[in-house]
Amino acid sequence: EIKLIDYQQDSQIRFWVNSGTQLATENSNYSREAYIPKNSWQKPNTEQIRLITDISNCTELDRSLLVGIVKLPHEILTLFAKAGVHLISSPQDCQAMDQKPSYIQAMDKLAEYILPLSLDDESLVCKGVYLNPPGLTTVTCDRSSQNYIGLHFDSWDRLPIEERHLSSNRICINLGKEDRYLLFINLSVLTISDLIKEHTVNTLKTAFLQAYPDYPVIKVRVSPGEAYIAPTENMIHDGCSLERNSPDIHLTIRGHFQLP
Repeated sequence: EIKLIDYQQDSQIRFWVNSGTQLATENSNYSREAYIPKNSWQKPNTEQIRLITDISNCTELDRSLLVGIVKLPHEILTLFAKAGVHLISSPQDCQAMDQKPSYIQAMDKLAEYILPLSLDDESLVCKGVYLNPPGLTTVTCDRSSQNYIGLHFDSWDRLPIEERHLSSNRICINLGKEDRYLLFINLSVLTISDLIKEHTVNTLKTAFLQAYPDYPVIKVRVSPGEAYIAPTENMIHDGCSLERNSPDIHLTIRGHFQLP
């Protein structure tokens, strides 16, 4: 199972658990086989907290089975604020950031912070700053169809089921003004494959969510200035911008990152 490590040890509630998933049939902005979490979020009970956060039995930190929440150093966040990243309001603003000296300086400092976590510097891919509207149950959109795809596996590396644990993971930083959320199901590709026989990665997600509609989704709070490190090719997941009034602004870098 995939575990959550909160490096902040925040006293506020870090995550919620719901009662499963459903087809996004009522929303025409979603693709035909898109699944979204049911809106039945509750605080986790003691057993759920143990299941999701207890790593005492882990002999080593397996990055393919861990989601980590970290806070970026104040120096880096100050540089991003100086560049005005939190004021972005359009895709054009995102693209214009690349030309700002203060943004370039912030990215240089971010690289200094991230490189010690990288196991393979050649694999690093900076996806840049992205903007999502507030109020979205899930945020990932298929650019070709302009439809939201719901809960999904990433497939940048296109590794088969038995090698998915070797895929790159990602660091995703909340540079907006409000909390954003990571949604995920705490089972790896290999575990789901053992439950759902004879499926490819492309069909595995739909087959699992059809067979186990009551399997809970975890919603993790990622506050401004925080980032998650997550194996998004090895778990069903998406982002969420519900309960926000301002745009969801985040920066993503893919690579082979160990957890701190």
